[in-house]
Amino acid sequence: LEFAWRPFKWGFTPEPGFGGEALTPEEKAALGLAREAFAFRVKYLVTWGENARYGEAVKKAGLREGDVFLALDGRRDFASVEHFQAWWRLELMPGASVTLELLRAGERRSLTLEILP
Repeated sequence: LEFAWRPFKWGFTPEPGFGGEALTPEEKAALGLAREAFAFRVKYLVTWGENARYGEAVKKAGLREGDVFLALDGRRDFASVEHFQAWWRLELMPGASVTLELLRAGERRSLTLEILP
């Protein structure tokens, strides 16, 4: 959490290859989620530039723009999208396999992703 606000986190890899904006409490309630739950709508997949492989991998795993991201391996305690981005970069190791939990069109889904180097 202490690195979430620091801009240098964007240069670290591995990266998730996707990001977006936190849902408002009202948006969460409309989806049947707790108002205080961590959730964000996927606004982009990083399919450009030198780190496009991360976005391509998550796209191949099945993630789409518009999905609502809920958890990573059951972890739901991220304080913000920036915290999630920093945590991924600092804690996950290439070769690990993770499960992304999300909502798509009101339906819960799980995707498995291998973390790339």
